[in-house]
Amino acid sequence: MPYPWGRWLSTFCALMMLVGLVTGIITHKKIFKEFFTFRPGKGQRSWLDGHNAIGVLVLPFHLMISYSSLVIFMAMVMPASISTMYGDNLQAYYNELFSRDEPVKPAGAPGTAGAVGAAVCPGASAGARQRGQLGRGAEPR
Repeated sequence: MPYPWGRWLSTFCALMMLVGLVTGIITHKKIFKEFFTFRPGKGQRSWLDGHNAIGVLVLPFHLMISYSSLVIFMAMVMPASISTMYGDNLQAYYNELFSRDEPVKPAGAPGTAGAVGAAVCPGASAGARQRGQLGRGAEPR
């Protein structure tokens, strides 16, 4: 598939999925109330209750997947605001979006590691651990 067609296809599918999810939530107003209903041994009704429970459980995942796909390709789907501000210079938009306000300055010296002693043996200094003088309650068994 040529370069932009895959992006357009996935964006269109994500939009249709989001529209389907939102309209399904609006249409089935009692779906969250029926989430807590389970009638075992009722045949087809039991399968419907399980279907509703699984549908409600995976709903946040499906909403976030479809929404994030639309956000990722937002510049491709809705370029009007970007082209209004930046014209044809799309690189200026990305430079402003992903750049820092100030460049990171090197420290000029190597970093130092913090003390690991408190995490390994709370209440004991590094010297006490080296000499075998562990804190109370930390003696080997």
